[in-house]
Amino acid sequence: MKTRLRTCPVTCRGLLTLSLLLSSAALAGAQDAPVPTGGGVSKMAASPLAVSEPKYHAFALRLGANLSPQTGPAFGLDYTPRGMHLAPGFSTRFDFEAAFNTRGNNNSLQGEIDPVSSVTINQVYANPRSRERVYVGAGIGAYTGPTGSPIFGTGLQLFGPSFKDETRFGGKVFVGANFTSTTGAEAAVHFAGSTTLVTVQLRLKL
Repeated sequence: MKTRLRTCPVTCRGLLTLSLLLSSAALAGAQDAPVPTGGGVSKMAASPLAVSEPKYHAFALRLGANLSPQTGPAFGLDYTPRGMHLAPGFSTRFDFEAAFNTRGNNNSLQGEIDPVSSVTINQVYANPRSRERVYVGAGIGAYTGPTGSPIFGTGLQLFGPSFKDETRFGGKVFVGANFTSTTGAEAAVHFAGSTTLVTVQLRLKL
């Protein structure tokens, strides 16, 4: 009887300690349990994760063709600085382009290999309701290339007629569409002095 009385306090203290540990564990589990929301979706009671912004593509490469007055390759590079615009919904874009085979004469080697290049500043408008998938724009700048008058007549030379290289003030209008976050297409009409160019290009954001 004495042995049982001596061991009872030790056993009671052990049971009390065990019950306290179990209570603490249950309380901690209740704090980490999912908290039901009004829509029936459980949400962990934790700090919200930071949402990363989508990557901003300032540069884009354009590859395609010049369709008028003759068919030839055309390429371009454009730069759109962040936050530069004249009005809401607009953005400012700087373009460099080069179009080949720009003379309406199939006998002119110069017209095929000497491009008309341009540097323009443009305003581009994209409707926010369309998630900026479709856009239109216009720009002005300088066009340089064989846009002048023939130098040696009407095409009796071995490599066809040559034309004066001139720098002229010009402009363009264009429309484009973004298929994905990095890929799109763009069509433009260029007014380079007396020469009108029509280009269709694939636009790849870098």
